[in-house]
Amino acid sequence: MNLLDLPHELIHDCIYDLPIPDLARILKVGNSYLAYIILSSPTIRYRILQHTSGVYENPALAHLTAPIAVRRKALEKKEARWLAFTPTSYEDVPLPALWDDVQGYTVNEDSYTIKYDMEPETLLGGRASTLCLGRAGAPFWRELDMPNALLDFQLCPAADLLLYITQFAFAGVQRFQVHFKTISTGAVHPLATSPIIIADVPLAYDLPDLDIEVSGSTMVAAFVFPYAPDDDSDRHNHLHVFNWTSGERLITKSPTINTTAITFLASDALVFVDAHDNTLCVLGIPKPNQDLATHALLKFALPAIAPTHRMMDISAVCGDGVWTPDSPRLQVANNGNDTKTPLKPIQSTFLFDQDSSMFLLKYALFYIPNIADEQQVENGPQIDARVVMLARRSHLLRLFREDVHSQPTPDGPTPTIIPFEIWGPSSSRFFHLTNPWQNPCTSLAGQRFVSIDRTAASASRSRPAPIRIRDFNPATVRRVRALLRAGAHDSESDSESDSGGEGGALDLPGATVRLVEPDTTGGGFGFRCPGMVGRVVSELGYVEITSKARFPFHAVHMTNEHIVGDGGRQRQGVIGVLRFG
Repeated sequence: MNLLDLPHELIHDCIYDLPIPDLARILKVGNSYLAYIILSSPTIRYRILQHTSGVYENPALAHLTAPIAVRRKALEKKEARWLAFTPTSYEDVPLPALWDDVQGYTVNEDSYTIKYDMEPETLLGGRASTLCLGRAGAPFWRELDMPNALLDFQLCPAADLLLYITQFAFAGVQRFQVHFKTISTGAVHPLATSPIIIADVPLAYDLPDLDIEVSGSTMVAAFVFPYAPDDDSDRHNHLHVFNWTSGERLITKSPTINTTAITFLASDALVFVDAHDNTLCVLGIPKPNQDLATHALLKFALPAIAPTHRMMDISAVCGDGVWTPDSPRLQVANNGNDTKTPLKPIQSTFLFDQDSSMFLLKYALFYIPNIADEQQVENGPQIDARVVMLARRSHLLRLFREDVHSQPTPDGPTPTIIPFEIWGPSSSRFFHLTNPWQNPCTSLAGQRFVSIDRTAASASRSRPAPIRIRDFNPATVRRVRALLRAGAHDSESDSESDSGGEGGALDLPGATVRLVEPDTTGGGFGFRCPGMVGRVVSELGYVEITSKARFPFHAVHMTNEHIVGDGGRQRQGVIGVLRFG
């Protein structure tokens, strides 16, 4: 029997679960009956909208009983608010500490967390509080249960998971352990084996630079010891990869590292930066039945650096873009002492999917002084450029999995290095980091990158300034391009197009919206900076959204549905929260 001879309902059920690219191929066939079934189906249209928005609906939410039409409308409105910069609300939230006492912050799924009151000499211990943004009602702070020997911490709000690393000394060594608690109660996490011993290192080594990341049930900690006896720091500079629910070490012979810049591409692959050979390294995490000493490693070259410059290893950091991999999502009981605040894991309505979400790399290039120039040597390295790279994780992941030269290590041959010209233009875009107070790792969410717009001559750091969003979603780019071509902008906007890759501008209720075409098609000049060889071109276009309103922030951060702005010393007691969900 021919497929088209089946009843309408059966054909719908046959094609409903097809991947979106397959549905697009069916539409291209030109069969009017199949096209009618697809385009008249509310459920399929909703799946297509989620795909083009780069998100998927959180299956853990009870609100999924709402009609499809209502949920689709909610997503359409949310996307429209981001494009027009029309948040549903703005409020100032008091900080639990003065900004001068804040020593660090992190952004996760619908949460913003600060670390403060650290011991000034050792930089250990301290306190931490997380601002819960995802629930209905006003945002509120919850102090986290932290130990005195705290080195670093990370949160996975979806799993109600707080993990932190501690250090203590005994018998001439220092032991580093990771502990797993619930955010809501501070108790040991019910799914974790706690604590896990990461490493025992001689006391002769100073405290390490480190980072800790989690994806699903996989946890990775990067340790780099900058000060070690007899320049022997490389011995303990490693990635430590565990299954945090079982305590099993997933890689027994990890490669030596020289930066703590790490992030996940997928639950079974992570990326780290090698500052010495100027590459992104993708490391495969062994499967359960695979030899734990064998893992695939593939390197991706970054833009070439001039012989007079190097990448500063301590400057390299990665951001995951608030990408939300599958994580255990617990149902947490109310806090016994706080009957006003029911505690549940943060449940965002929409989560970023892996195929479209981006990750971020920030690093600095410094000039190598001539030994004869004693003054330059004494003054230390001269930083000539601070670089931000945004890249699509799916592109690197596809090349990593398809590359036939990706051999197991450490017993295999030297890892292949993919030239930047092969992967870079189609996967990445580079920018200058112009705001020294901005941590770009907390400024990326999905495909949107937020910053303070200081381009206007009057926009000094002491005055309110617009917020700028760069949206790399191809659907947003296509939509704005279509509006511009249809003449949906005023005559003044017509005259604002220039030859630097800008595709024109739209005047929307809360923002001026520009289309920035790819360097390869829009006549752009690409990215240049001191220390790089030549120019870096990108095939990625984006939409630049600049708010009409000005805000008293010196740095901005993004969650799934919020922009969080801090004013530093200018606004010691509060931060601002703009809600778009």
